[in-house]
Amino acid sequence: MVDPMPWPTELVPDRYPGTIRREMTVEAVAADGRLVFTAVLRDRWYDEAAGAEEEIHGYEVRLVTQPPDLTVVAVEVRPRFLPFPECPAAALAAQRLVGLQLTKGFRAGAVAALGGVEGCTHLLTLVLAASNHQVVTQYLLTRVDDGSHPEGSPDFEQVADTCAGWREGGTALDLVRGRRPFPLPVDYGADPPAR
Repeated sequence: MVDPMPWPTELVPDRYPGTIRREMTVEAVAADGRLVFTAVLRDRWYDEAAGAEEEIHGYEVRLVTQPPDLTVVAVEVRPRFLPFPECPAAALAAQRLVGLQLTKGFRAGAVAALGGVEGCTHLLTLVLAASNHQVVTQYLLTRVDDGSHPEGSPDFEQVADTCAGWREGGTALDLVRGRRPFPLPVDYGADPPAR
């Protein structure tokens, strides 16, 4: 990983105009017995007042994984906007992700593959976001779990005490153990209705 550079003590918009925006999306889909993750990262600078915009970094990644432990069986990396001619070579280092399991030890393996001079900080960030998305992707399992899965119901006991939502004694585990459906998500940041 990169050590941070020291920041100037006076950050003023006259000297440092514009906004830096990172846009990242991760999608997962079940396809042909595998779980496929597609991830896109786009960094750009823009200054609305000046009507200016510049692309800084960009990658597209596709990870094909094999259940039950989501072992990476294929990696495709498409470099997009990158600042230096050496940057696209980091896509080659991403092939070292093949064989890693998203469910165990992936972070350390990804850092080893992409965290040094053969890798890329931005590509590593995107790949780790894709691996983290496998937790959210378990929603695919809960949407239609009517007990008719050939392998039986998913074992959600493995996520007990991994976060606030899956803590012991919490709603999620109580619903799973009682074989009751999950509620629809609630927008806790919505503005209250006008009176």
